[in-house]
Amino acid sequence: MYTMKPLLIALLCICFSQTFAQTIDETFVKETVNQLFEGMRKNDRNMMLGTLHKSAVIQYANQAIRPGEDIKPGDSAEAFVNGYSKFNGGKIDEQITINKILIDDELASVWVNYKCYMNNRLLFCGVKSIQLIKNGLKWKISYIVENRRKYCE
Repeated sequence: MYTMKPLLIALLCICFSQTFAQTIDETFVKETVNQLFEGMRKNDRNMMLGTLHKSAVIQYANQAIRPGEDIKPGDSAEAFVNGYSKFNGGKIDEQITINKILIDDELASVWVNYKCYMNNRLLFCGVKSIQLIKNGLKWKISYIVENRRKYCE
């Protein structure tokens, strides 16, 4: 047993370090997603842009231009942030619940339920699928696709 002890300790260290790294990454992924929505609530352009990769795309799954047509092209990070600049801070509030986070190396996927309020009135709700990539030590949002429903619970 004595000769197996170092091997057992090494295996335990590897398992704990991988679990610890996963937990750290999950924390940073959550912080990035929460920072985006906090920036949206505050109408803080820099806070929002700080979470988005420079080539990020925001897509709306069920918003065709006309029924039967293809879904309209996605917005760039800049266009998405500019869309919020027409509202005063505090008027729009997208409340989120993070349901699931999957991470593999430098790739993360986050599944989020949300409700969008304007002046405390519920406008719509839905689900967002948010994809992040790790650039060095920072997680950046590279893609968001969402659907919208007018009838929310």
